[in-house]
Amino acid sequence: MEDWLLFGLLAAVSYSLAALAAKLSLAGESGLQVTQAGLLTGFGVFLAFVVFTMYSGLPSFSKASPKTIAFGLGVGLLWAVGQILVYVALMKGADISRMAPIYNLNTLFVVVFGIFLLGELPDRAQALRVGLGAILITAGAVLVSV
Repeated sequence: MEDWLLFGLLAAVSYSLAALAAKLSLAGESGLQVTQAGLLTGFGVFLAFVVFTMYSGLPSFSKASPKTIAFGLGVGLLWAVGQILVYVALMKGADISRMAPIYNLNTLFVVVFGIFLLGELPDRAQALRVGLGAILITAGAVLVSV
């Protein structure tokens, strides 16, 4: 198995467990509010990256350009907006099992944006698989959410 595939599968497991934990942390009368959940999540992300940075041996910010730092901050801001929207929906009683396929349509958007904005055109052999996969992702999200 190629490294990127293994990392992708492990990330999927991690994200799925995080979604379940988010639902549990916001549930019931003793659940967290959106702001509390967001701050705790942000602190958890910060701690994870501090530990990763300490043990990864990767270079620090010294080699990063202002442009790449700005993109990194943009990632954090966009992710936070998405997470806030998920938390609000969960607090309003959304079922995580029905909502997760919807917010994970991000996969479809990444494919489209990657092709049109970044020029990451798949070769002919991959194009059919990518297109079919995008259609199946969309169909699955619709089936689960209806």
